[in-house]
Amino acid sequence: MNLLMNEKQNSSENIEKEIDTVWIIIHWKQWSWKTVLWICIAMDWQERIYANFEIFKNLKLLNKKINNLEDINKIRFSYTPWVIIIDEAWINANSKDTRSIGNRFLQEILFLVRKLNCSLIWISQRFESIDINARVLSELIIEMKKIKRKNKYPIFIANKQKQKWSNLIFLQQYKIDCIWYMKINNLSYNTLEKSKIK
Repeated sequence: MNLLMNEKQNSSENIEKEIDTVWIIIHWKQWSWKTVLWICIAMDWQERIYANFEIFKNLKLLNKKINNLEDINKIRFSYTPWVIIIDEAWINANSKDTRSIGNRFLQEILFLVRKLNCSLIWISQRFESIDINARVLSELIIEMKKIKRKNKYPIFIANKQKQKWSNLIFLQQYKIDCIWYMKINNLSYNTLEKSKIK
């Protein structure tokens, strides 16, 4: 009986600590504010963010910065969920440059990220330039478009998509006021940062 109780106890402890990670891709043309959308999404992980660019809240650095492959390699498992954001994925993990050391390392992270209890967000101008494994295994793919408005900040259209074979299937559309969200939460980032992982 004690053995059964211990098994039940261990089982309930495992359920509480169950790892639930997600892979997300956002894509569209340059200056369509893709990074701003990911900053808004990443706020669910506040203060548990790794990114290859700097995010500020109230002018204080919010994330752990990824400058090079060693920084990614230092990430360790934690029961506290984290998110890894790779901006300019087409530079850092280009599907046409599969033999590069950086790309192979990022592909390894792609398959091991769940073992670190990290979700993964890829940002790229071209969806096709992202590694095929990331594209097929992503639970959420968002195409971001900017709509200019007279005498107002632009508003953004986010098209939720899913990959089926080699095609992207449209699922749902959202209008998002990312700039308003950034302002009320005192969030900012350097729009000119190159986000290159060395």
